[in-house]
Amino acid sequence: MWGFIVLTNRLPDDIQQAEVDTVCFALPDAYGRLMGKRYDAAHVRSHPDMEIRISELVLACDARMGLIPELSGTLASGHGDILLMPDWETARQLPWARNEAIVICDAALSDRTLIEIAPRTILKTQIARLHHVGLNARMASELEFYLLEPGPDGGPSSHERLRINAAEHCPDNHLLRASRHEPVIRQMRQALTDLSIDVEYSKSEGGRGQYEIVIGHAEPLVMADRHALYKYSVKEIARRNGLVATFIPKLSEYDDGSGGHVHCSLQDADGKSRATGTDPASGLPPMLARFLAGLCTTSGDFCAFFTPTTNAYKRLNGGALAPTESSWSLDDRTSALRVIGSGPNRRVENRIPGADMNPYLAFGAILAGGLTGIERDLSLPEPSWRAPLPHDLRNAVERFAMSADARKAFGETVVEFYARLIGWEVDQASRSVSDWERSRYLVEV
Repeated sequence: MWGFIVLTNRLPDDIQQAEVDTVCFALPDAYGRLMGKRYDAAHVRSHPDMEIRISELVLACDARMGLIPELSGTLASGHGDILLMPDWETARQLPWARNEAIVICDAALSDRTLIEIAPRTILKTQIARLHHVGLNARMASELEFYLLEPGPDGGPSSHERLRINAAEHCPDNHLLRASRHEPVIRQMRQALTDLSIDVEYSKSEGGRGQYEIVIGHAEPLVMADRHALYKYSVKEIARRNGLVATFIPKLSEYDDGSGGHVHCSLQDADGKSRATGTDPASGLPPMLARFLAGLCTTSGDFCAFFTPTTNAYKRLNGGALAPTESSWSLDDRTSALRVIGSGPNRRVENRIPGADMNPYLAFGAILAGGLTGIERDLSLPEPSWRAPLPHDLRNAVERFAMSADARKAFGETVVEFYARLIGWEVDQASRSVSDWERSRYLVEV
């Protein structure tokens, strides 16, 4: 395991001087959600070296915060506390609540070494491996989401009472139809800008009430933090407008899936693009070709980090340009791995992840996969090459747990932990009785 020691610091000057009375210390959990505690700002200011403790269970629960017996005592016996180590560079005032600031944290043990299985640590480990071979990366995620309105009873609290926000279809890139929720989408764009996140544009997608807000690229850890804040902000602003924003990959069998495509480009240690030169076999820059070859080799095994829920595989059914097999191409949206851009902007777009992805795990898996190609000097297959992706979450977990590439890249502890955590989700789904089963078999059998 790559070792990290985290030092404490102090609340940044701009936050110190602002009218902030509450500080949210946020830890990305296994699903990429921000978990944590709200502290009185006066206490934070007067105790710059205080310890921020939280139960280890925030890293070892399922999507509904249920205890997973298989993970009991994974971090420490007795479900004790872990430390939240603030990354003060992430400190921001919340645009919708100027009295609050938020700081993203790392998870650490009592000796302040980072916890190996924490998502932010996993990404940091892959970034360190990338630096070890003299490379840097820049990444960007493209998240799609649906806005839902309250049902006829007006209650947005239960998903059974939510409905898609318009009976009419809202075509992709349709300005007039998208204007219906432009006041809310504008609030989201402005909030992201106020959080120092570079917003490029927003647009309607192909689903009813489906939207996308595109943000600019950044270094992997910065981009993952921005991704987490993006989802947090979109959900909060939707709630304040009486709506619900959902990033579920497949809302219904009748609506387009929501993707979480990830772009990645390579630079050297000085920030100079490595998308230079030409590999005779592929016609791509040599470093990019090896990186892409690694993604082709590992994408199927790493799907548990790209598409980590049972619902995600209903998106990967061949509809709405979602891939069903690992493949690569030059600017073809039907491929899993799409090479786009020119010159220093040449990059790979991974179209496998859904909007449910944990950015720290998905970005880490992309870097780990690319490094597999670089370290093993893999050759890029022909564009006609195809390999099956997992057809469901159970298959994805099995492939991840058995993958020698995953164990080498992430370590035994990480692979065993997430195989158990995601495997628990599979087991819970297998016990669930769905609406489809009731409607199909209630009377007929």
